Amino acid sequence: MDYLLGNSNGWIYCSDDNGGSFEPLPVDSVLPPLTGNVTVAFDPGFGSNGTVYAASDSPDGGIHRFAIGDITGWESIDSSLPSGGMMGGLVISADGVLYAANFQQVDTSDGEGGMERCLEQTSGATFETVTRGLDDGATLVGLWLHGNQLWSIDTTNVRLVTYYDSLTQPVSLTSPNDQASGIGTIVNGAINDVRLDWETLAGATSYQWQLDDDNAFSSISAGFEGNTSASSVKLPALEVATTYYWRVRAIKPVLSPWSARWSFTTSLGGEIVAPRLEIPLPGATGVPVRPVFQWSAVAGAESYELVVSSGLDFSDFEISMVGDNALPGNAWQSDVTLDYDSTYYWKVRAVNSSTNSAWSAIGVFTTELEPASETDTPSGTGTVSRLEEGTTTEPNTSTGLPPDSTLNPASGSQTVVTTVIVELPPSPTPLSNRPTSNTPGWLYYAVGFAGAIIVVLLAIILVLVMKRS
Repeated sequence: MDYLLGNSNGWIYCSDDNGGSFEPLPVDSVLPPLTGNVTVAFDPGFGSNGTVYAASDSPDGGIHRFAIGDITGWESIDSSLPSGGMMGGLVISADGVLYAANFQQVDTSDGEGGMERCLEQTSGATFETVTRGLDDGATLVGLWLHGNQLWSIDTTNVRLVTYYDSLTQPVSLTSPNDQASGIGTIVNGAINDVRLDWETLAGATSYQWQLDDDNAFSSISAGFEGNTSASSVKLPALEVATTYYWRVRAIKPVLSPWSARWSFTTSLGGEIVAPRLEIPLPGATGVPVRPVFQWSAVAGAESYELVVSSGLDFSDFEISMVGDNALPGNAWQSDVTLDYDSTYYWKVRAVNSSTNSAWSAIGVFTTELEPASETDTPSGTGTVSRLEEGTTTEPNTSTGLPPDSTLNPASGSQTVVTTVIVELPPSPTPLSNRPTSNTPGWLYYAVGFAGAIIVVLLAIILVLVMKRS
């Protein structure tokens, strides 16, 4: 790797540890030459960008940058350094953080002395003065770096001091997820209840957040940026169906790099957050196995996604009209046949090219019963007879009495128990099958009924006669 050795007669020499020759780099080609003791450091990407940094310990000598091959020459990047600063011990970390010791005595009230720190070495770069933990009057000489830990010598108090920089890494964002859609709740035409969350950085005591509808954060609206000691912030009211970009960084005790830029898109719609289910009604029964679904329209929706499941958790779908199969309107006749006498759950959400609404409330319905198959019920006619259990129609051969007759041992008289078998007339022939007659239909029933009465009377008379004999 190439590296700088030092200053001699207005030139900084560069050597190549692969056996190359020394090549002079002009210090004073554009800016006045650096004077005094000069310290140099290589950019971590020197192999590709050829950038080096130089600092002088002369008052207001400053810190400069030079890119090999850049015809503009050396450029000052120290516009924010304290007045009278004397820079030395220039080092740069693998993360690209540039540090320099300031030989001025520490004055915490005026922000002088201590160590200078710069995250981004651009034109007009911002340097932070770090004096935390140092006593007023301390003087730092030299600066050494290993990883993210620095050492220097306090010559006033004759002691070795160290500083661990835990804020060289950016903040990690957590929610809303990058490129999330359908964020927030619509109240009175505006998006509410949106929070930004991020992970804390070790050592950070305060954070700055920014929100904008421009990913360059060039025109941040009032109330869309601020500082907080927490790792989250509740946002003010936002626009409906709008994409926002956000980022966060630590600002105390020192700055961290900005986080990655994440985005989210707010919910769409007017006064409603999600479609309202209309047909089938909640808890409806007897729904056809090819139902008609209908829901309220949502302003700004280009299509609607509908899912139907046999389980409340929607782990699988009987109907899934999503993505390319999303429905263009807010009503649909199912082309999928569901099962008879089964319970189903359904929900809908509105979508457009950039976002979607929240899912509707979950509806539930039960399909109709399966139609019964038609079968013929046989009808028959004939004699109806009934014998009491234990009776017989055979004669009582031991007594010579009629069947089922017994002797009454107490009186010696005979008691005759007769089972009467009544033969009912056959069922009337259906009117449609009867031969044409002028006789009224009721007359047939009357004659049959009278015949039955006569048979019963004759049986009673027979019993009485046998008792008297």
